Amino acid sequence: MHRHKCMKIPSKRLPGQKIINFPSKVAKFNSDEGLNRVAKLVYEDNIALNTVVKSSNLQRMYKQLKLPQVTFSSINSAIDKSYHEVFQCVKSLINDRDSRQILVITFDKWTTSDGTKFIGGNLYGDGECVCLGLIKYSGFCGSEEIASHLRKHLNLFGLTPSDIQLCITDCGADVRKTAQIFDWHHFPCLAHLINLCVKKFICEQEKAVVIDVEPMDDDENDEVVLAENQFIDVIETARHITSKISLRIV
Repeated sequence: MHRHKCMKIPSKRLPGQKIINFPSKVAKFNSDEGLNRVAKLVYEDNIALNTVVKSSNLQRMYKQLKLPQVTFSSINSAIDKSYHEVFQCVKSLINDRDSRQILVITFDKWTTSDGTKFIGGNLYGDGECVCLGLIKYSGFCGSEEIASHLRKHLNLFGLTPSDIQLCITDCGADVRKTAQIFDWHHFPCLAHLINLCVKKFICEQEKAVVIDVEPMDDDENDEVVLAENQFIDVIETARHITSKISLRIV
């Protein structure tokens, strides 16, 4: 069949030449197995959920594999079903650690486009990292509320705040206060700091005012043009650095 459709395949085989016959049928998965495999793209391969659901190429692949409709709802449901298994694995890793190991936590809170609020966290120790999952919350969430949510969530993994020595977050007042509540050493996220510094630099440079001066000769004019070009290069470089760093914020 492939031979008839592809014009690059010669109509007659050459001596010793073989034409590969591809199977006409692809592997079929049942609904649960198929969605579970797609869900693993999110929680194992770290592919964005939005990409997994909206990618036209992936959607065509799903159709060829005869998978049920892949939607945000169906993938979230598949992830929820797999959560218990993953949770037990993470809990075992934490409980089996060396008690002398220094533990570091990173956490942040954010609001999704539909208004859902979360606190997310990761735990680091001896070069290893485990995801602690998401804490869904509603209403106001200051330092006391963050501390309460984290304390309850850590207990699920058999941890207490006293098991953690260091936290890395942005420089928000609420998260810094949370670190004080738990007596954690707070280390500001370097990516956040550089991001803020570069943004401040860009804002200050863009506010620069050109002052009228006496007419310049050609040499002086050339120097000003060169300086302006260098200034533009600096601004563009700063913007580039800022955009790259934004993707790496802890």
